[in-house]
Amino acid sequence: MTRFLSDAQTPEHWVERLRGNGIRISARRLREKARTCGQFYCLGRTVFLSPGHVETILGAAAMETHESNRHGG
Repeated sequence: MTRFLSDAQTPEHWVERLRGNGIRISARRLREKARTCGQFYCLGRTVFLSPGHVETILGAAAMETHESNRHGG
């Protein structure tokens, strides 16, 4: 449980960290992608994402973009 407390953060937190690395995404979109991928923790109505969740979500988004570009979309 201590890893959850130290690692898991809200989508709003991750958006700020990602923005610092040049990645622009809204908290709402990150939350949607997390739900689509099934990569999130939920406590009540609050969504939390671990570093592993964010890595998986961004990897899935990159694959979607790659596939779309490959097929001319």
